[in-house]
Amino acid sequence: WAGPSLYDGLNPRATGDSDMTFFDQENVLNSMSEYEMNQHYTQRAVEYARQHPGHVFELMGAKLLRYWKPWPNAPQFHSWWMMLAISVIFIPVVMFALYGAWVSRDQTLLLLITLGPIVYFSLIHLIFVSSLRYRLPAEYSLYILSAVGLYQICFSSGKKEELNPG
Repeated sequence: WAGPSLYDGLNPRATGDSDMTFFDQENVLNSMSEYEMNQHYTQRAVEYARQHPGHVFELMGAKLLRYWKPWPNAPQFHSWWMMLAISVIFIPVVMFALYGAWVSRDQTLLLLITLGPIVYFSLIHLIFVSSLRYRLPAEYSLYILSAVGLYQICFSSGKKEELNPG
């Protein structure tokens, strides 16, 4: 089912949000196998991307913004108090994580293990549809870096302490 998901993110009506109405409207499974349907939508998405690189680039920006926006994109969560509550938690996590990455810049393995998933999932959702919920797998790594940053700010003696187990 990667084909329909890819087409959901790369089609003329794409906005960065999921809108799979095309799947029910076209009902291609009545005339082809699941494998053929997957190939069909993959081909259409790739063809669209080749023919409309400007729109694809624009979508990538919208998807990246949707992915990292501090509050949910869904309309039912657009009350000011809900957006504020989520942002008050998420923004400091990101700030501490950025600081944690900075103070750990010479610890290649730590950065590879933590930044790898963050970059990987961010890149995937530049192509497929994007939302806060798809960010959850990357947030575990973000929390590790945030803990490093928080530790350095609150518990270090003013100099950078290397965090080595044992």
